[in-house]
Amino acid sequence: MHLAPANPPLLRGPGLISRLPNELLLQIFEAIPADYDEQCRVFSAIARVSHQFYRLITPLLYRSFEDCCPKHVHSFAYTLFAREDRALLVKHFKGRKRHDFDVVKRAGCSESWDTPAVDPELVLSAGKQVSSLSEQDVSLPLIAFSLSCICLNIQWLDVTDGIQYLLTRLHSETSGNVLRPSTAFHQVHILSITLDLDRSFELRSISLLFNLPRLRGLTIRKGAMTLREEQLFAQPSFSETWQCNWQDSTVEELTFEESCLPVEWIEAAVMSCKTLKHFQHEYYYWSNHKNVYPRLFHALAKHQESLVYLRINELNGCKMYSEDQLEPDEPVSFANYESLTYLDIPLFFLSIKTSRRLVQDILPSTLQVFNIDVRSAREGFSDLFFISLAWATHAYLPSLRSVEVICRIEEYSRNGYIPMHFSQLRKMFASHGVRFMYHLEFVSCEFKAAYMEPLLKTLRGSGTEGSELAAHSSLEEGCLGLCDNRSPDARQSRHQWGYLQPWPGPSEFELV
Repeated sequence: MHLAPANPPLLRGPGLISRLPNELLLQIFEAIPADYDEQCRVFSAIARVSHQFYRLITPLLYRSFEDCCPKHVHSFAYTLFAREDRALLVKHFKGRKRHDFDVVKRAGCSESWDTPAVDPELVLSAGKQVSSLSEQDVSLPLIAFSLSCICLNIQWLDVTDGIQYLLTRLHSETSGNVLRPSTAFHQVHILSITLDLDRSFELRSISLLFNLPRLRGLTIRKGAMTLREEQLFAQPSFSETWQCNWQDSTVEELTFEESCLPVEWIEAAVMSCKTLKHFQHEYYYWSNHKNVYPRLFHALAKHQESLVYLRINELNGCKMYSEDQLEPDEPVSFANYESLTYLDIPLFFLSIKTSRRLVQDILPSTLQVFNIDVRSAREGFSDLFFISLAWATHAYLPSLRSVEVICRIEEYSRNGYIPMHFSQLRKMFASHGVRFMYHLEFVSCEFKAAYMEPLLKTLRGSGTEGSELAAHSSLEEGCLGLCDNRSPDARQSRHQWGYLQPWPGPSEFELV
């Protein structure tokens, strides 16, 4: 965000710059150095001699703001609190957590973390709907929230700190599950929030976000219950805690990132949407509860006519979780999802050990991009599924353009195997005009980093296919915790590395 001068240009003479076309004025603006203070000086100098530059560029300066440091929040706050007409120009407002500034810092950002000396009365006035505030409560999160309150035309709001202020404000303006038109956030189209376990509000307050009247995209990052909420979760009925009517929300794109929320909350969020087009669930799997997936897919089935993008990604790849997961009663079918073009899910949902189904019975003909997560300790051999997929491409999946596989190898064995068939599958899909990509992820809970280079060296020396596999291999985090679940074979010396054994059992490729 770059601040325009408080007053209009003093000079409007017939100089050269005042006669430049708008296209060149925009190029001049884009060429201003990225340093914040330098941008202010250059803009002020040019705006004083060109009224057209001042008129054209001022809305662009206020269109997007990121509270990158106290110094800039301070300048921005003074400008907007003094000039509410400038506040109406802000369309995108992004907050950041304090620890983020240690990683990314813009040029000209202040090193000091003292609270900016913004007039507390101005801040408290803008955030007056938040109860029990005093001068001691004036902080960077509150200032950022207060700024967003007076920016009545915000369309994209990213709240990483101070989310409790937003929810308190929404709660005060909610009547019968409907936000009054006077709310400061009635224009928000895209909203992203980050939750903390040390939050002071109840998890059920999240449902208020679904009542925003023009909200189209909602992202909830790091959602999880506190210890107290986990203890109380089973006591009241869930219908009493969710405060949004079913299929009443305007949200079309719903995303959960790094989520530990219970399936009841995810299900309720999905059911609250009137027309869901984009759904993404990135989560940590800590339970083998059998009803998790059926409940989730039952809710998603309500949107099978509108869903275009569906991604479900399990973050923890340790075998102690994936091998204990109970199989679904039957594979999930997306054949009736008539608008679905992008699908990214674990293979676990589609092809289980106890049941085999035809590709045309589980995938829609509209599919264009298909990404699959394979777990060696859970699915076992998967080449038959991919062979069936490749052969079905021409007849049943005419729109399919790319298939990408992430294969997580979770278990070490001295007589283990490497899925050498991926390079062969790539050739099969290519013959049908489909791009096939794959990557092998060796899970750190089972594999020591010292073992990887001997393995990759062996692969590189085994021929063209082995060299290709080595180029697609990496060591990845497993359960993100100290599970100490390494198998006895994995504890042996790296010199006893026994991978690259022949694929066990009959070769399924002989069927082709």
